[in-house]
Amino acid sequence: MKRAAILGVFVLSVFLVPLSAPAAIVEVDVTIKSVDVKARGITVVYKTDLGEKTIELDVSRKAEITINGKDGTLDSLGPGLKAKVSYDKDLAVVSKIEATGVIVKRKAPELVQVSELNDEGDNEWPSLTEDGLTIYWARNRSMIWTAHRDDPQSLFTDKKQLFPGQMPTISSDGLELIFAGERTDGQKGVSLHVTTRSARDKAFHRPTEIRELGEFVGRDPYLTFDGLTLYFCACRVGTPENQQMPVVVFSTRKDKSSPWLAPKRVPNVAMDGQLWGPFLTKDGLHLFFEHMMALRGKGDGTTTDFMVWSRASVAEPFEKHRYYVIDGIPPLVGGSFHHVAATNELFFHQLSRRPLGIWIVKNFTLPEAAN
Repeated sequence: MKRAAILGVFVLSVFLVPLSAPAAIVEVDVTIKSVDVKARGITVVYKTDLGEKTIELDVSRKAEITINGKDGTLDSLGPGLKAKVSYDKDLAVVSKIEATGVIVKRKAPELVQVSELNDEGDNEWPSLTEDGLTIYWARNRSMIWTAHRDDPQSLFTDKKQLFPGQMPTISSDGLELIFAGERTDGQKGVSLHVTTRSARDKAFHRPTEIRELGEFVGRDPYLTFDGLTLYFCACRVGTPENQQMPVVVFSTRKDKSSPWLAPKRVPNVAMDGQLWGPFLTKDGLHLFFEHMMALRGKGDGTTTDFMVWSRASVAEPFEKHRYYVIDGIPPLVGGSFHHVAATNELFFHQLSRRPLGIWIVKNFTLPEAAN
């Protein structure tokens, strides 16, 4: 485990209160995220002025470990435990761990088809409210639908067709819906539209085009948790379709009643091929994408992969990217990945078979933050 490069920053910035003796030992309160018994390491989350950060630490073979006041071992630690960690700066190892709490045993990830939504045509672009109980999606790339479930174990019922459109993104409170719809200026492609309602038990108002973003062919919008930032894939109106290489941009607004500001390109986020379906996790540390690449030497074929860009804190740009593979699950060939933190689920539409359908990875674990 390569941790030396970041330990100095970790100790100086957050290990904060030296013990009275010896001077080389510092301690800090953390939450244990994962344990690597074989490599004798732990991954912990700690708080800074810039928000939560994640780091990996080596643990001494002679480390004193207790759990709720009783003697423990490294393999008796687990995700979710709170801990006071003593770190030896001279030896660059953890010398003591005082953990408290109940270990949360994670269930294995499970891939599930949402068959009750896939009963007719192509079904794509799932977007869910914060509680994960109401879903919006597009059928046959022409109509937006919605459905509801009582809890994460229940089937979605009460399916309703809403209005023409595709690529919906629902606000966390369920009161604002942004989607891609037919342009009003006669140009080719789609533009971004919006509809709102006063309460979740009320009907949406008639959708309108987002005029301030109308100069773009806007696709795959995603409205962030606070409703003040909109990510989407954009190219200029009038660009021939065979030359369109959309870029990932974001627009912000002062409050929910204010207009959207001119979009800016997301710094650092670019790849050979195309990135579609941006989704920002609730903690602000990960951007999910569908990465589409041409299959070289195989005609016009393409492959799509689940790609994640990460950063160490919300104050920093995204820097690291990787294809994310989930233990025990085949590589996800799909798009419009949407994580529901409240239910620990990853929704997406699969692209490996026809008709296209909506699937869920149950018991999904977010990737580690960038260090």
